[in-house]
Amino acid sequence: MDRKGVSPVVAIVLLIMIVIIIGLIVYVYATNQVHEYVDTVSEVGNHKFLVESTNMNNVTIRNMGKEIDFNGNTEADFLEIFDVYVNIVLYPPGAIDSFTTEDGDTIWSNSELLIINFNESNIRKGDRILLVHKETGTLISLVIK
Repeated sequence: MDRKGVSPVVAIVLLIMIVIIIGLIVYVYATNQVHEYVDTVSEVGNHKFLVESTNMNNVTIRNMGKEIDFNGNTEADFLEIFDVYVNIVLYPPGAIDSFTTEDGDTIWSNSELLIINFNESNIRKGDRILLVHKETGTLISLVIK
């Protein structure tokens, strides 16, 4: 009797190889997702920030720690709390068009979003922005998309 097909041993080896390859693909995907999340979280002491989006028009950052009072809604009020670095250079005033908390007040509470609009004539897509909390030195790193 002529038997055609793959022997049982070869079939099992092929199935094991397919499972290992699928497992490696899932592992690589999962570790990339974890690294993207970890890279966007900044934490020092009671201050912790999570970058949620980095579009040119709206950069949103969630405060995951102690609340921050800006004492106003102008760029000068923002620059009293944070230094702004663009491509590793301390940027003079003029980088930020506006910023507002999710509630629209001047207090950035725990779990609240801060929405920053950068000045498009000074900041361009692809620029790396570092916001440094002056009190603690906490870095918020983002790249404008």
